[in-house]
Amino acid sequence: GKLPIEGTIPNFEFFTGHSKASPEQIAKAYKESDYNDYHIVCVGGWVKVTVNGVATTWGQIFPMPVDGVLAWGVDEYNEVIVKDVQLKRITKADAAPSAAFQPLFNGKDLTGWTGDQPKWVASSGGVKTKGQTTAFLRTAKMYQNYELMADFLCPNPWASQQHTGLLLHVQEPGNDSSPGYL
Repeated sequence: GKLPIEGTIPNFEFFTGHSKASPEQIAKAYKESDYNDYHIVCVGGWVKVTVNGVATTWGQIFPMPVDGVLAWGVDEYNEVIVKDVQLKRITKADAAPSAAFQPLFNGKDLTGWTGDQPKWVASSGGVKTKGQTTAFLRTAKMYQNYELMADFLCPNPWASQQHTGLLLHVQEPGNDSSPGYL
């Protein structure tokens, strides 16, 4: 049958099924109480994720669709702060960046984002959750072929096995019951 969000994989299984770095490498690189630098490149169905300079995931991620909305998800046990989220499109023909990075948050409000907006607040060029709550925040636009950078502060989702992180290429906004996290 069809997964709740077409083209995604249940969350923790996504980490273990697609991580190329060892749990020890990830634990060494991940900062529990400081911002983590996420760098993500998506071209077609190919994805590379780097966290604090350590490549954690790369390759063809199946069955992830080639486009969709981007979303931040957090479970009720975590507080999350995301800042300096920037995206630039990549032309498929040469896989080269097509323009400079553009911020996805304006730093003042949640313009361009949908989802559980009352559970998030704009803060210092990014957003944070209002306390420990289950919440999803999605881009209003769909994206494909891009490079994304963000600073992300939350407990290590690889170690905690909790459902907190970035969701790529969500197909059915409003139905986040089984997303694929990175």
